[in-house]
Amino acid sequence: MIRALTKEKQSYSDTFIKKVNAAREHFVNFGVLPENDELFLISSVEKGLRDASVIKLILENFYRCGKNQKYFELLSKQQSNLDKGLYIVLQDPDNIFFNSYVRALSSTPFLTLSKPLIEAYVNFRNRETLSTKDIVVLLYLCTYIGDESYYRELMNLAHDDLQFISIVKIELFRARFFNDRMGRVYDKLLSGVAPDGVEAAYFDALHLTPLHYAIMTRDEDTVQKVLEHGNWFENPAPFEDRIAGTVYDYLFEAVLIFGNTGLIREIMKKTRRRYKPLFDSIDRINNLISINEALLTRTSDEGIRGRIEDLRSMGEEIDAEIDHIVRKEIMEAAAKARLIFETRHSFACYMIKFFQDPDSIYKNAMETISSCKFFNYRNIYFVSTEDTKINLSYVKIINDEIVEKSIIFKKGASAKRSSKHKNGKYKNPFFRKTKEENDEFAGKSIHNNTVEKRRRFFTEEAHTNLNVLKKEYHALVKKYHPDVNADASSEEIIREIIEERSIILSNFCQ
Repeated sequence: MIRALTKEKQSYSDTFIKKVNAAREHFVNFGVLPENDELFLISSVEKGLRDASVIKLILENFYRCGKNQKYFELLSKQQSNLDKGLYIVLQDPDNIFFNSYVRALSSTPFLTLSKPLIEAYVNFRNRETLSTKDIVVLLYLCTYIGDESYYRELMNLAHDDLQFISIVKIELFRARFFNDRMGRVYDKLLSGVAPDGVEAAYFDALHLTPLHYAIMTRDEDTVQKVLEHGNWFENPAPFEDRIAGTVYDYLFEAVLIFGNTGLIREIMKKTRRRYKPLFDSIDRINNLISINEALLTRTSDEGIRGRIEDLRSMGEEIDAEIDHIVRKEIMEAAAKARLIFETRHSFACYMIKFFQDPDSIYKNAMETISSCKFFNYRNIYFVSTEDTKINLSYVKIINDEIVEKSIIFKKGASAKRSSKHKNGKYKNPFFRKTKEENDEFAGKSIHNNTVEKRRRFFTEEAHTNLNVLKKEYHALVKKYHPDVNADASSEEIIREIIEERSIILSNFCQ
């Protein structure tokens, strides 16, 4: 019986050791403990386990998840079970755990967004004041979570206190993180699969979106699929630069790659908000034609037949107008490309060559693993191959070590720095200082959301009579079209006229 009890005890001990080792392995591979493993280890310690390495593992996990209060509560309770020297060291968790946490955050296994990682982000974000090390951790966590706004606030806040090498490492991690994520989207696109709703919002280090990547596949069906999976009206350019911003225009990229005006027309329809009313008008006219054709099958009313002819005529006119705009956009895109090369705009020229090389995405992924050049253009940090020659700030990196730096490379634009507290910590921008600030913020929001009253161009009769609508539209176009009117506001006025006509046609459908 004693032998049986000893055997059972040994079996329990073996199982316990296996569970502890599995928890340690998960921690090493994924950076944080799963909730069940954390609870199991805490329960074991509370029941009398005196293994200092297990206590230290729990404490490090608390540190990584931002659980400060639990950290110091457990440390205090377990003081008697820890070597005096270790206990003193553990009283400064930043000193003992910070570097290993940053190494873990910047490694690929973290690419899977886990519940403990989200918990860590929330706990660090909710601290009223932040140390520089807290901010470094949050900069990594913001990248995983996708909180770009908070990331920029934090980077601006602590910019001057962060070392050059720290900023390079953070931005290099971000560039590779975004490129790896978009690489998986690109693989799907090459297989003919459109990105899902979450993936449609992804971007790479250059701020290129899935639609940019779809156009780069040079497959028209793939482009059509992606156009249907996402809202592509917003300008994806990450900065205000007339020349460099041009290359982010989907239509500009499509003109560089495709000669198919039909596809370019579809891209214009899905990416240029100012032309949306024109395409909406075509759809509504076709809908009205279908309704009237259905009515014509039940009656021989000549009025209906005449209305169908009027609608078709109007549709053909709008169609011709769209074709004219497409040809004009193609000519303008070609002219912009020539201007970019004539002015030798380094970043824009690089982007055009990137688009035109069908293998550029894979080259950037495969040939930058161990060595690369890391460029900075207006706080857009991006990775390129070691042999890339662009007249931009860069550092050359081999095996994660900087081996060369251009004279002009900077650690980014320095923003106005907020003052630190007396304890050397920053006021967390997640919190607003006073009620007055909140009121002022709310006031600004209300002001910014005020909708300007629309101008009206069509008469009441045009709202009920298609022929009148058609005549008034022709007269308004002759008066305000940018080709015949030099007024700077003419393009905006034409857009409003087209929008109003689209709304009127929609009312006809109803």
